[in-house]
Amino acid sequence: MKCSLVKTFKSLIREGLLDVMKNFVIGYNNMKSKATIHGYKLNFMLKTQVIEVGKDSFPSQIYVFKSFGELLNAPDVDETKLFDIIGEVIAKDSAQSKDMSGRITKVIDFVLEDLKAKVIRGSNV
Repeated sequence: MKCSLVKTFKSLIREGLLDVMKNFVIGYNNMKSKATIHGYKLNFMLKTQVIEVGKDSFPSQIYVFKSFGELLNAPDVDETKLFDIIGEVIAKDSAQSKDMSGRITKVIDFVLEDLKAKVIRGSNV
């Protein structure tokens, strides 16, 4: 970070707090003097904004896992809510064109298997 920008951002970024940042660039960390060994760095500009957000406004659980059993035994799955599953792709079909709500869309059907050998097949996986 340029010395002129350090004064601007030093008081805004504090360890242990949660911040939202926008208007920055990610670049290679290829300088001779490095603050970290990470391969990339954040480049701040005069337009960069840093806004502290309360930890309560940030989700503490970022994944909502469902088991294959929950999905296979559910009478209906609410398609308006996103969730996560873990499985191994054991097969996939070629892309097919399908009409979805009046729009032609390419869809690939996958077959997933979990650790209990339960299998889910479909393009909505």
